[in-house]
Amino acid sequence: APAEVRLLVGEARSRSEAFALAIRLTSQRGAELGPRKPQIAETTVVGAGLVYRVRLGPFADAGQAQTLCSSLRASGYACITE
Repeated sequence: APAEVRLLVGEARSRSEAFALAIRLTSQRGAELGPRKPQIAETTVVGAGLVYRVRLGPFADAGQAQTLCSSLRASGYACITE
């Protein structure tokens, strides 16, 4: 089976900022996201401390993930595939 692809949609310095990003993403792009809900992951980055990453996925189809990511980038989200 192909590896599942996730999208990293953005990062925030606080959980509340990350939550706000997730809410904005869902309200703006809910139709494209379908049943997927943004997930917030807490991670420590060397030199930056604690950051909250907003991710979408998993996507079984890498092409679909990349299309969505390009679309999100076009509307101002810092999307990358993982």
